[in-house]
Amino acid sequence: MSTATATLTPARHRVEPAARRPGIVHALVTRVLPGVLLVALLALLAALILVPRLLGWAPLTVLSGSMEPTIPTGSQIVISPVADVESLEVGDVITVMPYPDDPTLVTHRIVERAETPAGPSFRTQGDANDVVDPWEVTETQVRGEVRYWVPAAGYVATALSGHTKAIGTAVIAAALFCYAALQVVRAGRERRAEDVVVGPVVDRERLTRLEDEVGHEAAVGMVERFVDMLPTRVARLHEAVAAGEVPELRDASLSLGGTASMLGADRLAEVAATCRAADAAIAREVLAELDRLADATERELVAAQRA
Repeated sequence: MSTATATLTPARHRVEPAARRPGIVHALVTRVLPGVLLVALLALLAALILVPRLLGWAPLTVLSGSMEPTIPTGSQIVISPVADVESLEVGDVITVMPYPDDPTLVTHRIVERAETPAGPSFRTQGDANDVVDPWEVTETQVRGEVRYWVPAAGYVATALSGHTKAIGTAVIAAALFCYAALQVVRAGRERRAEDVVVGPVVDRERLTRLEDEVGHEAAVGMVERFVDMLPTRVARLHEAVAAGEVPELRDASLSLGGTASMLGADRLAEVAATCRAADAAIAREVLAELDRLADATERELVAAQRA
């Protein structure tokens, strides 16, 4: 078509009704949330099992509340061996064996450090305790320094035996990887389904003939009105398909398809006719194609106006 007297901008007309595309909440629940949960589960699995095994660190379960609120009861802490006790300072959280004849381990914070001929010694205290621990520990009693902890994970670890943990880890890992694979496949399908419509969807020659028949100004006005009304007509067709109301479905389809065909958008008109003639299940399936064609039709009509 020749130069138009008015310039159209697709974004100005595109007001998406709820019936046409899923809302933000739906998108978050179906797309974002599963991905976030997957990443969170993988991170948890890595923190509790993979990282300790790779680095030679040890996971332990906190059975008392002496370090609350910093480390809640039931947390799983991960400690690393202390290669050089000289590096330990006041404020560090360490795991110690206070009494040589008692294998019980205690995880508390260093509150005092003293230098002795045999090396540094440490006094510890739980964050929730009012008094310093009665013992003083040296290098031989220090079992590790706390690197990080995961709240509540210790309850699960305590309830499972070593064999059960190994099986559970394998099952969880397999399930996560299967879920990840399914997400990849689903994303691929969605990308293919949402691909840009191949080939032109508007017959430019039809537009040219229309302009010759009714005049330039009238043709421009028809295209403008169609673009303005396109979101509403598509939304109306969505609603009619969802409600299963045959008279409304017929009227909505004719309203969209008739004008689309007049402007050379035959593919959009054909899909609208399919919605009218098919049963409800097939009609719902072609709605996604209807949306893609509507977007492509709008872009091409606007481009034709500017040509």
